[in-house]
Amino acid sequence: MSSSVPHLFPLQTASYILSFQFSSWYPHFANLSIKSTIIRPLSQDFRDYLNSDGVFVPEGSEDKLRTFYLDVENSLLTLSGLSDVEDDSDEEEDEDRVVFAFPELDAQIRQSIKEWEGVFPKLNFSSPRDASWILPASSPLKCTSPAEVYLLLKSSDFITHDLTVENVFDGCEDPSPSYELELVLRKWYAMDRSRELRCFVRDNNLIAISQRDHNYYDFLNDPLTKSSIAQTVQTYWEKNIRTSKYWESTPS
Repeated sequence: MSSSVPHLFPLQTASYILSFQFSSWYPHFANLSIKSTIIRPLSQDFRDYLNSDGVFVPEGSEDKLRTFYLDVENSLLTLSGLSDVEDDSDEEEDEDRVVFAFPELDAQIRQSIKEWEGVFPKLNFSSPRDASWILPASSPLKCTSPAEVYLLLKSSDFITHDLTVENVFDGCEDPSPSYELELVLRKWYAMDRSRELRCFVRDNNLIAISQRDHNYYDFLNDPLTKSSIAQTVQTYWEKNIRTSKYWESTPS
């Protein structure tokens, strides 16, 4: 006997997945979101750089706006490249390493930084939040030079999801379409992580709200606070998101 009960985790289509990449939804909700610049398509060389071994920055990307040091496998790494304290074996490895340089991309990144005084980078779907340790703790994830953008992306495991068609469209029921890697530069803000929320939607219904950060925040246990958050998010969803015409052209 057939059942009308939907699958718990139904198969998705590739076009549906693409509707949630940044460049698809941002133009429709830009007035509700953080100011951002989308750079696409990115070259195969840039994809190769992100997939290459080691943590290093492309030539010409250093601005010397901030200097800090990171001990990676007993070698000293700075924003201006690998230092002279490496041993002979490290120098031999450097000689074999492919040299990357992205002058046009550097210029686009510098323009956004000049406009907003700092950016937070991400790719189509994923952000390098797991690599916040690579930049100064005083302003984690804030990039003030192309080198810092590259360093943050290069140190992240999260963003590897966006680098291959196989990862992006894993589990889709139809063949993967063409896929262009994009770099998103968002205006950096010092956000209170305790106030970041994650919402869950199914069949155009808001079904759950949770805190995004895994740390415990006592004030979120207050019943009045929880009720106020739920009501505010529900109202915002109904007024600004659910009724948007964007969903009319979004594949199901």
